[in-house]
Amino acid sequence: MDGDPHGGTPTRVDPGAPRRTEGFEPGQVLDAEALNFVFGNHGDWLAWLEEERARIETSRAELHAFTRPDLAASRGTYLHALQGSSGWDSTDTMPGWAVSVLGATSQGAAKSPFHWSLMGGGVLPSVCEITAVRVFLKPGAARATSSNRTRVQVYRVPASGLVPVSIADVRSDATSNLQTVSATGLSITLADTDSSVYGHTNLGLLVRVDPGADASPDSVYVCEVRYTTAIL
Repeated sequence: MDGDPHGGTPTRVDPGAPRRTEGFEPGQVLDAEALNFVFGNHGDWLAWLEEERARIETSRAELHAFTRPDLAASRGTYLHALQGSSGWDSTDTMPGWAVSVLGATSQGAAKSPFHWSLMGGGVLPSVCEITAVRVFLKPGAARATSSNRTRVQVYRVPASGLVPVSIADVRSDATSNLQTVSATGLSITLADTDSSVYGHTNLGLLVRVDPGADASPDSVYVCEVRYTTAIL
């Protein structure tokens, strides 16, 4: 506090624990040193709170600058076959897929597709950019002709028209080995407005797997979706 000590005593004197606990009595004359202590204590706390606010703001800015590159790096969401669906829409009557904890297996010679919806349910952040989709699968047979092989597509269903638009289209290799079929180099911006209905609820973006063109059953296990995001 400003001012010189009064009569050689400090300008701020603690009035003692009883006064701090119970306060002062009506009509009591207070020494200047006691009042200085009270007001000075309030001032000290206000100064401390201001320093803490500044420190927290500085720490937040440093943390923001430090973590942004990491958060902006590609991250992945993994979807098990149990999280997918058999068929293309509600009118699809072709044989479906047998789904279990082991994966999903196509049934019959005329087979419906299998798909994962990437919209809703907290599958992905509401705002992000999808950079790659990978499906871990096993073709039912070694198929020499590319058009006969297991097919993985990424589809967007626009909010208007509900006409599916293919974004990526890749095939399995010529073997029947366990393998990863990847659609990379994508740049799909996912925002809150990207949702619509196409036979299912909130089917705005999906990964579709078409079985190979023979009676050999194909199996799918996991779909990995890589995406980037950042601090908003």
